[in-house]
Amino acid sequence: MTSFDRTLNYIEFDKLKYIDELILKLQMLYSQNIVDGSFFDKAVELLNQEKMDISSNSEKSDINTNEDSKVYDLKIDIENMSPEEREKYLESEKQGIRMRLLEARNFSNLNILYERISKNINNSSKDFLKKEFTNNFEKIFEKSYIYYLIKDYGKKYGKLDLNELAIVDDKLILKNGQYECEINKALCKRENILYLDDKELASFKAIINKYNLCFAEEFIEYKLKNIIKLPEIPISFEERIEKIKKTIEKILNRDENRFFRSMISIESDFKFKDKLQKCKNTYNNDFKTEIPLLIFDNTIFKTCENGFIVTNKNLYLKDNIVRNINIDEIDTIELDDQKLQVNDDKVYCDIIKSNYREQFKDTMLIITYLIQNGKDESKKIDKVIKEVLYV
Repeated sequence: MTSFDRTLNYIEFDKLKYIDELILKLQMLYSQNIVDGSFFDKAVELLNQEKMDISSNSEKSDINTNEDSKVYDLKIDIENMSPEEREKYLESEKQGIRMRLLEARNFSNLNILYERISKNINNSSKDFLKKEFTNNFEKIFEKSYIYYLIKDYGKKYGKLDLNELAIVDDKLILKNGQYECEINKALCKRENILYLDDKELASFKAIINKYNLCFAEEFIEYKLKNIIKLPEIPISFEERIEKIKKTIEKILNRDENRFFRSMISIESDFKFKDKLQKCKNTYNNDFKTEIPLLIFDNTIFKTCENGFIVTNKNLYLKDNIVRNINIDEIDTIELDDQKLQVNDDKVYCDIIKSNYREQFKDTMLIITYLIQNGKDESKKIDKVIKEVLYV
């Protein structure tokens, strides 16, 4: 045992949070040095400093208890990076997410790490976080006691309602008295099964109760929904819009849309903000009370002086003059030679080759239906998304 290890034994601190924060610091350090290549020297310097801090116990409060440590201020604005730097940074962020989640040994660790990681990553990495979180959750879940309990319960009664589950005298029971299972500690130890106590059960419930935020959609749809009664989670307007944005991205990135994809910009595209600024000038609108979802640029030099922009409220068209149509009042979208006809208004789409315009028209029809119905609070957004993705 080294003197450093001995020192750690005398200092009370949360090892998980300390290791996680150290990995995050190294990741941020790496991202800041992706160009000058001085990462190695600075990393050694950082590790030596961390060792001194622990040994002297001088930064104990930062290591142990401060959830909003200064490390969270290191989030980098990727919008001002070059495409090459942006790609390298996002890759380093993803590697950081993967490394940090590998520290989780149980549901409690996993829940803590999710809360920490989700606070300081860019939107571009959120789907990656869901994917990695799901992978790590499955590994822990499949060797946990609750996994065997859910399988046993499922054979007898169907899907389990976790909120009814409690631990009483080392027995897992349903509060309605339907089910009872004794936790066999000896079996868990012998078979290397993750033991379940009150803390682990609470963490497992906490993760499941935010399933829409932390799990990949495929895992929810094809696995989780089949074994657990998932809680009805009210979807906020912001969450609906995010789901609409992601679905628009999936639709546009289909192979059959590749011939006009470059003429359309959405929020996840590089330099979308630049396009939006041009649209603000073209349409004489700052869109402060609306959410821009899609920009179609019908110009060769990408000026956005002709085309249209779709928001959650309106469709704005521009050829010679600007017109707008309430998104909820769009009934028909047709093709008229070189023009797209929306209700009675027409806008040129001649930058798209003639043999791909029909597909473009169909795609815009699907996206319009998605926006109209997806933001309607009386409708289930996931059902609407299924509809449009299987058209």
